[in-house]
Amino acid sequence: MKEMNVKTVTAAVLRRGDEYLICRRTNGLWEFPGGKVEPGETPEQCLARECREELAVEISVGAFLDAVRVPGRDGIVLEIRFYEARLCAGTPQTLVHTEIRHVSRDALSDFSFCTADQIFIERTILRKGRPDHD
Repeated sequence: MKEMNVKTVTAAVLRRGDEYLICRRTNGLWEFPGGKVEPGETPEQCLARECREELAVEISVGAFLDAVRVPGRDGIVLEIRFYEARLCAGTPQTLVHTEIRHVSRDALSDFSFCTADQIFIERTILRKGRPDHD
């Protein structure tokens, strides 16, 4: 059996009250902020770094929520690991995204998300209710 080439990607589930922070990519799809884990980096370190680079904010990474695997380019499988996160410092800025919004749990269904994010929303946020940070 051929072993899969898996690349780990992280995503931050940041809430402000009852709203989730989502970001629109240049391709028009929405996502939770995050990015690819670099060699020698833990998923938690990656998520903090990506939020600094993409949003100009400092976060505290909390509990692991879920992992979703989707096909990537050139036979690579992307495993997107979703984590609770809290904003510690800064105001999110559109450094790499075209738009940032805070939306309610119910409004998440109104946006076109990347495949992994859509799967996560349907099976974790909408089915089980919202993740709690407390």
